[in-house]
Amino acid sequence: MPTESRLNRRQFGLLAAVTAISTSLSFRTLAQEGQTFVLASNTEIDNMDPHTANGNIPTAFFINIYDSLVRVRNNPPLIESGLASEWTISDDGLVYTFKLRPEAVFHDGSPVTADAVVYSIERLVRLDRGVSWMIKGVVEAGSAKAIDPTTVEITLAKPFAPFLQVLPWIFVVNPTIVEANKGTDDAVTWLGTNHAGSGPFELTRFEAGNLYGFTRFADYWNKEGAGNVQNVIWRIVRETSSQR
Repeated sequence: MPTESRLNRRQFGLLAAVTAISTSLSFRTLAQEGQTFVLASNTEIDNMDPHTANGNIPTAFFINIYDSLVRVRNNPPLIESGLASEWTISDDGLVYTFKLRPEAVFHDGSPVTADAVVYSIERLVRLDRGVSWMIKGVVEAGSAKAIDPTTVEITLAKPFAPFLQVLPWIFVVNPTIVEANKGTDDAVTWLGTNHAGSGPFELTRFEAGNLYGFTRFADYWNKEGAGNVQNVIWRIVRETSSQR
């Protein structure tokens, strides 16, 4: 399956623009100086947990901080490889087998393994929030299994033709970090204001209600066409005139 790198300056800007249009928000590019891209938004990211949050604004955050097995590109949509470099589907449409990229690592340097994918799917199903409605009745507890460190098998409860189309919204978290901060609510509180991903950018600055700072992840698996943006500042600016 072909891959297409994310995120260069133009792609990050387009992501913000699409989000703005679809939610009637007023995003403005404040500066594109050097290797830093600055966005102004009147809406903040009030939940950073990829398994409980939903909507355009959180998704704009998630697809830069986290990875999914496959990704969607272009219009009409085209499914492309993400953490999974290739996959097969059984003749009855029930069993999907994904081969993970051995070079993919989380932001702490640990490898993205099949166990991490299984953990993430199990957590989403268990919490029954966020985008879990997309796979409800299709993926259940125990549906995902790690065949080996780089092979994940997902057995659907019933045939579901759009399964690959919903997978881009199911993000993989670092189970070691999540478990270390699990608390009494399955890390919902902790992940609400922290991250545990493997995406092309890391969250390096977080000031609730003010700004979010992103820095390109140096060890991101996809190097081709990465663009020249090294840092992104997502500023919360309430007034439209100030945004301009």
